[in-house]
Amino acid sequence: MAGTNGLKELEQQLKALQNSEREAFMEACTKELAARLLGKVIKRTPVGDYPNSSGKKGGTLRRGWTAGGRCLCRQA
Repeated sequence: MAGTNGLKELEQQLKALQNSEREAFMEACTKELAARLLGKVIKRTPVGDYPNSSGKKGGTLRRGWTAGGRCLCRQA
Protein backbone atom coordinates (compact mmCIF):
# COMPACT_ATOMS: atom_id res chain seq x y z
CA MET A 1 0.00 0.00 0.00
CA ALA A 2 1.18 3.48 -0.82
CA GLY A 3 -0.16 5.02 2.41
CA THR A 4 1.71 2.70 4.75
CA ASN A 5 5.13 4.01 3.67
CA GLY A 6 4.18 7.50 4.82
CA LEU A 7 2.90 6.17 8.14
CA LYS A 8 6.07 4.16 8.74
CA GLU A 9 8.16 7.25 7.96
CA LEU A 10 6.07 9.32 10.41
CA GLU A 11 6.51 6.60 13.05
CA GLN A 12 10.30 6.73 12.62
CA GLN A 13 10.28 10.52 12.92
CA LEU A 14 8.14 10.41 16.07
CA LYS A 15 10.49 7.88 17.65
CA ALA A 16 13.43 10.21 16.95
CA LEU A 17 11.85 13.17 18.75
CA GLN A 18 12.85 13.97 22.31
CA ASN A 19 10.13 13.83 24.98
CA SER A 20 9.69 17.61 25.17
CA GLU A 21 9.56 17.90 21.39
CA ARG A 22 7.10 15.01 21.21
CA GLU A 23 4.78 16.66 23.74
CA ALA A 24 4.87 19.95 21.82
CA PHE A 25 4.20 18.13 18.55
CA MET A 26 1.24 16.21 19.98
CA GLU A 27 -0.21 19.38 21.53
CA ALA A 28 0.10 21.25 18.23
CA CYS A 29 -1.59 18.37 16.38
CA THR A 30 -4.39 18.25 18.93
CA LYS A 31 -5.02 21.98 18.66
CA GLU A 32 -5.02 21.81 14.86
CA LEU A 33 -7.52 18.93 14.84
CA ALA A 34 -9.74 20.72 17.36
CA ALA A 35 -9.71 23.91 15.28
CA ARG A 36 -10.65 22.01 12.13
CA LEU A 37 -13.46 20.17 13.89
CA LEU A 38 -14.81 23.34 15.46
CA GLY A 39 -14.78 25.08 12.09
CA LYS A 40 -16.93 22.31 10.64
CA VAL A 41 -19.27 22.34 13.65
CA ILE A 42 -19.79 26.10 13.38
CA LYS A 43 -20.63 25.84 9.68
CA ARG A 44 -23.14 23.06 10.38
CA THR A 45 -24.86 24.79 13.30
CA PRO A 46 -28.33 25.86 12.16
CA VAL A 47 -29.34 29.52 12.07
CA GLY A 48 -32.85 30.45 13.16
CA ASP A 49 -35.17 31.78 10.46
CA TYR A 50 -37.65 34.31 11.85
CA PRO A 51 -40.11 36.63 10.10
CA ASN A 52 -39.02 40.28 9.96
CA SER A 53 -42.03 41.29 12.04
CA SER A 54 -40.88 39.18 15.04
CA GLY A 55 -37.85 41.36 15.76
CA LYS A 56 -35.75 38.25 16.41
CA LYS A 57 -32.37 37.74 14.78
CA GLY A 58 -31.09 34.28 13.87
CA GLY A 59 -27.56 33.01 14.41
CA THR A 60 -27.24 33.32 18.19
CA LEU A 61 -26.43 29.63 18.57
CA ARG A 62 -23.81 29.73 15.81
CA ARG A 63 -22.19 32.88 17.21
CA GLY A 64 -22.07 31.19 20.62
CA TRP A 65 -19.15 28.95 19.58
CA THR A 66 -16.58 31.22 21.23
CA ALA A 67 -14.78 31.28 24.55
CA GLY A 68 -14.31 34.48 26.51
CA GLY A 69 -14.76 36.74 23.52
CA ARG A 70 -12.21 35.00 21.32
CA CYS A 71 -13.10 32.62 18.55
CA LEU A 72 -11.90 29.06 19.06
CA CYS A 73 -11.44 28.41 15.36
CA ARG A 74 -9.47 29.83 12.49
CA GLN A 75 -11.40 31.95 10.07
CA ALA A 76 -11.66 30.17 6.72
